[in-house]
Amino acid sequence: MMRKKTNLRRTALWTIRVLAVVVLIGAAGCKGAKVQSHWIDQPVTVDGATDDWSGVAPVISEQDLYSISLSNDGERLNILLVFTNIEWVHAIRADGLTFYFDATAKKSKDVSLCYRGGPTLDMLRNMGAVRRSDSLDIKQLELEARYPELQRDGFTLVDQKNDMERALPVDGSRGPAAAFDIQGGVFTYEFSIPFQQVDKFSYGIGSGFSPEIIIGMKWAEPSKEDLDLMKRDPEQRLPDDIGQRSGGRDPMARAAANPALFQKQEIWLTVALPFGQSSGN
Repeated sequence: MMRKKTNLRRTALWTIRVLAVVVLIGAAGCKGAKVQSHWIDQPVTVDGATDDWSGVAPVISEQDLYSISLSNDGERLNILLVFTNIEWVHAIRADGLTFYFDATAKKSKDVSLCYRGGPTLDMLRNMGAVRRSDSLDIKQLELEARYPELQRDGFTLVDQKNDMERALPVDGSRGPAAAFDIQGGVFTYEFSIPFQQVDKFSYGIGSGFSPEIIIGMKWAEPSKEDLDLMKRDPEQRLPDDIGQRSGGRDPMARAAANPALFQKQEIWLTVALPFGQSSGN
């Protein structure tokens, strides 16, 4: 059964991968890789599904840990993030996935848009992704009990220069929209961000019709507690049966097998934006 699930996950990722020629980026981050957004004539339906992404060339990490696809029409930039790492699901709901958009060809972090959301603990339990004895399940349960707002998806807009922080919904009514989906153990997060700001209570990238923008994405920065655990002697923190005790899902065991799963992911992309023309994909 476990082999069948693994095959489903690989199939889903490779289905996205073979749509077009891909660009490989480093697993722990990429500083300024140049990619091109795919021009679309109709706005996407932000539902977390991949139906609107046929033929869009994804950007894929070197270790196949995730893929990122980009498309745009004349009004919005769309981003699709795909991965199978359940620890990242927990991290994005608890600590968020932070975006940085800059139309001035710089890698500025003065303004950030942080999304917190994704599958809740009940959803993960129902799909069999976590069990009640898993350390990930226990940690998520404690967080959701302490912070009920984690049950709700939302954006947080932060402008450091103007000392401003504002909560935004994910339905697009204040600019950004977001949704997620789960298929065969593959997690997809879909975002749609307007280029123009409608009013002072909303958010827009502010690129106008700039042919190029810088996009930064950051998620899954390990907590101090996790880092301390990972630095301990493997024989002390990883007994032989640690994987079996939680169905092979213990985060520390997975981190020992593949450290990249517990590295902070920070990616910077220089994105060419076609407007009203074929992007060549």
